[in-house]
Amino acid sequence: MNTLMVSNIKELNELHQQIEGKLRSTVQDAIRAGEILTQAKGGLPHGGFLTWIERNCVFARNTAFRYMQVFKYKDKCS
Repeated sequence: MNTLMVSNIKELNELHQQIEGKLRSTVQDAIRAGEILTQAKGGLPHGGFLTWIERNCVFARNTAFRYMQVFKYKDKCS
C-alpha cells in the first residue's frame, strides 16, 4: 500500500470512532430530553402538556413526543 492509502485508512478509522462516540452521546442526550419531558408532562394537569411545549420548547410537539418515545424505550437503545 502506498503512503496516501495508509494515511487515509488511519483517518477513516479515526473518523469512524469519533462518529460512534457522537452517536452514543446523541442518543444519551435524546434519552435525557425524553426523561425531562416525561417528568414535565407528569406534573401538569390533563391537557396542559401541549401548551407547555409551545410555551417552553424551541422544538415542535412531534419532536417532544419522539424524545419521550426514546426515553420510554431506552433499554432498547444500547
